[in-house]
Amino acid sequence: MTAVAEHKASNSHLKHPPPEDGYRQVCDARDTTLPGLMLAALQINIRGGRAPAAEDNGQSYLKIPLDHFDRR
Repeated sequence: MTAVAEHKASNSHLKHPPPEDGYRQVCDARDTTLPGLMLAALQINIRGGRAPAAEDNGQSYLKIPLDHFDRR
């Protein structure tokens, strides 16, 4: 377990916050390194690796909101 003070000391956004107009660029650059199937991975990981409950037809589905992540 890590103390709040240690997290604050190692958080680059708190030590050297980017200017407001550059913040979007920082976030976009970070987001390009994230997996393209982030929402699908989260749905499985939240359930401890198990698929969602089956629908009436016996099939399990991952439900992904369309255009949730705006890839500018």
